[in-house]
Amino acid sequence: MTALQLRPYQAEAISAILGEFASGRRRTAAVLPTGMGKTVIFAHLIRRWLAEHGGRAVVLVHRDELAAQALDKIRQVDPDLHVGLVQAERRDYAAQVLVCSVQTVSRPDALQVLPELGVSLVVVDECHHAAAPTWRAVIDTLSGRAFVVGFTATLDRADDRGLGEVFETVAYRRSIVDGILGGYLVPPRGRRIVVQGLRLDNVKVHAGDFVPGHLGSVLGYADAPRVVAKAYAEHAGDRPGVAFWPTVTLATTAAEALRDQGIPAAAVHGSMPLDERRATLQAFMAGDLQVLTNAMVLTEGWDAPRAEVCVIARPTRSPALYVQMVGRVLRPYPGKREALVLDVSGASEDHRLATLAVLAQDVARGPYDDQPPLHIPDGALLTDVITPELARRGQVIAQDVDLFHRDTLWLRTYDGVPFIPAGDDIVFLWPDDQPGRYRVGLRRRRGGEWLRTGLDLEMALLAAEDAASERAQYSSRSAPWRRRREPPSPGQLELAQRLGLYVPDGATKRDVSDLISIHFASGALDRAYRALQEQRK
Repeated sequence: MTALQLRPYQAEAISAILGEFASGRRRTAAVLPTGMGKTVIFAHLIRRWLAEHGGRAVVLVHRDELAAQALDKIRQVDPDLHVGLVQAERRDYAAQVLVCSVQTVSRPDALQVLPELGVSLVVVDECHHAAAPTWRAVIDTLSGRAFVVGFTATLDRADDRGLGEVFETVAYRRSIVDGILGGYLVPPRGRRIVVQGLRLDNVKVHAGDFVPGHLGSVLGYADAPRVVAKAYAEHAGDRPGVAFWPTVTLATTAAEALRDQGIPAAAVHGSMPLDERRATLQAFMAGDLQVLTNAMVLTEGWDAPRAEVCVIARPTRSPALYVQMVGRVLRPYPGKREALVLDVSGASEDHRLATLAVLAQDVARGPYDDQPPLHIPDGALLTDVITPELARRGQVIAQDVDLFHRDTLWLRTYDGVPFIPAGDDIVFLWPDDQPGRYRVGLRRRRGGEWLRTGLDLEMALLAAEDAASERAQYSSRSAPWRRRREPPSPGQLELAQRLGLYVPDGATKRDVSDLISIHFASGALDRAYRALQEQRK
């Protein structure tokens, strides 16, 4: 019995990874959101792999905190494993498991040693970095004899370099939605903080993201630290949190501004002495500090479930970075019901954490306005997300935002069953046995299954769209072809005629596509739905 037991999905991830290796794949990846225990998964994977295959394992990391975290988790899972460190001047090459700093192990002397160590498994932590030259040098050196698995919260990269060159497959994937529905993460709520005069149009961009120094100058000129401090005091109260800034100067200035508002705060950054940084982090964990401001040192490898507010004062064009920042505050903690994201930069308008459901008002509409509305129980939806309001408080402007950019195409059958067309599949909502609760169903050409049961409407919408987004022909409302007012294709018109569908004059390709989807979904769902309604009368 080990100290860190596997959750069901973590065991599934290990089985999926080993299944890829058994099928002949040598490089695969697993994608799980921050807070879902990637380190615990690969610690158990290493233990099992070495027991069954022998050899040694290498864990590649790029930060001191990640190295310490990996060492701790592996030792907890199997205290009998000899775990060593390859970092800076330390070279524990005799260990069974080597936790290696990429900066150290990519040096020529280390690259000469690695092939002789008998490494059979390589774990790449935060593998969205893996396309970088230093990472590639190490992975390519080891992968001739070893199997490689990468772990990350997102495989997106700001600079568009293809991770497909590094990993052959994604063996396992879980989303933030899965974490929330499973109770492993708390749901986020977003508020956009508008900084007057903040313009990002002319900020320099390098490798796909804003240049930190130039970005810092623009934020400083707009007096962003003072606006953020006031916004934090107004919207977050005494809740503990973390604020991300692009430069050390801004992080330090922001901490001072927070203290001026009566909020205990301190800055942490990479250039401060390691002992001082650790002491500051410990003060936050102990409750002596309410807010940590930082210059990009807490985006990865920092576990602080106590934190429930994330201030994004570091505008970014990188979905990966955005997810990493918000992920810091999604871990559950006693008394923590949600996470609050104060988006200073408007990043929540550019990037999505995951794909959630369309707004409830849109679920009630099909392609034509004369359809009866879908009945929505009172109190079933999050009002502040559905109806955003703009509020001015002094010089602070705050607006509720939907962090998930709901963009899914929802339609309804003739009898009113909400569904998402996804190629040959249909993802749909269904009343559950308990009033005010819903099921999420998946209907295939032959057969189907219940994906989720017992959810309130908001979470059911969320789960349905997340399930639909995993399918290859998932439908987006904003797809380019849907925005164009193109006439129906001859094939569409022929099919509509064979199905006996009325196509009004002026109908577009989008309209006819929706009519056909509704026809097939109605045939698959409406008979059972009418029978259910009769039973409940």
